[in-house]
Amino acid sequence: MSKRYLLAAASAMMLALALPAPTVAQTSTEIATPYSVTDVQQALNALGYEAGPVDGLIGSKTRGAIRAYQTDAGLPVTGEPDTAFLESLKSHLVDDDASLVSEIETRLDRLGYAVGEIDGTIDHQLQIALTNYTRLAGVPVNHQPTFATLAHIERYALRNDSQKASKLIWNVETELTRRGYQTGRIDGTIDQHTIGAIREYEDDTESAPRGKVDAVLLDSLGLSDPRAVTPRDIREIEQRLNRRGYAAGAVDGVADTLTASAIKAYQADAGLSVTGEPSVVLLDDLRRSITTSSSYVP
Repeated sequence: MSKRYLLAAASAMMLALALPAPTVAQTSTEIATPYSVTDVQQALNALGYEAGPVDGLIGSKTRGAIRAYQTDAGLPVTGEPDTAFLESLKSHLVDDDASLVSEIETRLDRLGYAVGEIDGTIDHQLQIALTNYTRLAGVPVNHQPTFATLAHIERYALRNDSQKASKLIWNVETELTRRGYQTGRIDGTIDQHTIGAIREYEDDTESAPRGKVDAVLLDSLGLSDPRAVTPRDIREIEQRLNRRGYAAGAVDGVADTLTASAIKAYQADAGLSVTGEPSVVLLDDLRRSITTSSSYVP
């Protein structure tokens, strides 16, 4: 277990600050302690220790997770949040809450969430992004930054491919607003105001009316590549191209001549700028469009 994960788990347990040795019950009942049991459970689950449901009760699964954590940390294995367990965690604390918030903002931003300005401040936009992340992650919905949430982000790195609290949508709203179009509140979420602004922009630029955020709109606004393409992205591009009848070759994450030719053919059929280059915008279009090759056989 890395020190980074030990830090996250330690801090999750210290949210209530004071940590004297707690009185621990021996059954699956609520425990009167100065820290939150639910924070402990959430942190352990996020780190890969199976603590069971986040219910504020220390039962057999939570104790088993504590034992596993104690083993990894080189502590006496008791299955209890005892003094040695808590004292060990104290040495890994980070006292600056702004550092935690900034780290969460930065990581969510890289994963495509619209967090607003990265300034270490808990504002409404960050809370919207956190709510969307926890909802997508299938964990208890939480709009407050916690060390347990940071641990989950570090471990699972769930990208935001939705149109809620999306950095891509945020950039579109920002650019349209800069050009004088009324998008409503800039929050990274598609709504009727955003759609209306897109349609007005398309009308002014004599573009085909689509009313949605797609590769054509992004190209037109100069927002074609919100992040660098990764080998994983290229593999997905190759796989999707092959499924649609475009011969992209082996699904290996390498943009070779076959991949480039398939991309060019798809871009031409889909009405995109023909570059032959893999990109995040291309991948987004492949996920949303129904364009297929003339040689495609269902």
